[in-house]
Amino acid sequence: MKSYIKKKHKTAKIDEGDISEQRRVEEQLRVASLYARSLIEASLDPLVTISPEGKITDVNKATESVTGLSREELIGSDISDYFTE
Repeated sequence: MKSYIKKKHKTAKIDEGDISEQRRVEEQLRVASLYARSLIEASLDPLVTISPEGKITDVNKATESVTGLSREELIGSDISDYFTE
């Protein structure tokens, strides 16, 4: 089914099938993200992901326990502030 939107003498065609497909893909991405998060949190070991610049982008609860810092405090900070090689 196609819908049309008129705006000041211009008509835009919207294909509702495209919108449905986008919603389906967004839902698949949401489910995959939740699954990945659950795997990370299930680990008893501290897990940290970092950016190429060395900034912490994510941690699990085990990392919070080891460092005594919250996820919010750790994310965005420099990995070298907390961990060494």
